[in-house]
Amino acid sequence: MDIFDDGVAFTMVVEIPGATPTSVHVVQRGKTIIITGVRALLLEPGPQPHVEGDYGRFHRIAELPSPVHAANREVTYSKGLLTIHLPKCPQLASV
Repeated sequence: MDIFDDGVAFTMVVEIPGATPTSVHVVQRGKTIIITGVRALLLEPGPQPHVEGDYGRFHRIAELPSPVHAANREVTYSKGLLTIHLPKCPQLASV
């Protein structure tokens, strides 16, 4: 998980290969962002001699350094990357 701060907003980028947009859930509680979901096994069913990729349920938590506007967040999921754009509260944003 990477978190970027441009002074006006935080942008979180999380690699979640094998997930789908409907299998990922983002919840905000104050400055805490909680990401949960399920990653599908990307291999054919049956015995696998060796599997390194993560699959199944996942849970990630990130604490942001300052408050953000929950109502204005933008969440996208494309090609295994979850991107969350979280504008800072106006009194804390600095350009």
